Amino acid sequence: MKKTFLSIVTLVSLSLFISCGDDGGNKEKEDDTTKPTITLPGSDTLILDLGDKAAALSGVKANDDVDGNITSSIQISNTFETIGYEKIEYVVYDAAQNKGTAERDAIVRSGKLAGTYTLAITPEDGSNPFNYAITVSEKDITALLANGFHQVAANPNGWDNVIFIENGPNQLKIEEKTVLYDGDDYILTGDATYDKNNNVYQLVSITYTLTRKVGSASETYSATCTK
Repeated sequence: MKKTFLSIVTLVSLSLFISCGDDGGNKEKEDDTTKPTITLPGSDTLILDLGDKAAALSGVKANDDVDGNITSSIQISNTFETIGYEKIEYVVYDAAQNKGTAERDAIVRSGKLAGTYTLAITPEDGSNPFNYAITVSEKDITALLANGFHQVAANPNGWDNVIFIENGPNQLKIEEKTVLYDGDDYILTGDATYDKNNNVYQLVSITYTLTRKVGSASETYSATCTK
């Protein structure tokens, strides 16, 4: 009888100990209303390459007054697949589901589109298609530089250093410039598209128009690009 009484007392004491422990943990979570903090290194504006999500997270840290270092829980939704400017929102939650946030601007540059391309060019007037090679290099953060673009004129003055400028999601435009074509000055305009194929960023197509400075004559060409 005495042994049974001691066993009951032991079980009750153990239950009370466990209950007190659980209540303490829940109480701590209920009392934790402080948001975790996110620390961003470097400048307010981040410069990174197409698709480089790892660079956006590099050096970013999160700390919570209860949970300590929670850097591994930081999340961002950006994929950085478009050249140009975008805002990054960093989000992290602690164990009590308090939400910490931080923001910074990002400039996604165009360097990964650089390379040597073969252009399969089709004239709008239905004349024979032809192939042409161009070398595209990075000019600055958000523009590309094309060397020797469509040098079909006997005197290719002005055809070097054609600039492609960011113009919306997966879109570029050709910076308007004067070129010499068939002995006359023409205005070169156009646009291009880009994408990621087999994990390689590349130009996909270019459409451009040559408009004669004197008169209204113009020629339009469409090109598919192979890197």
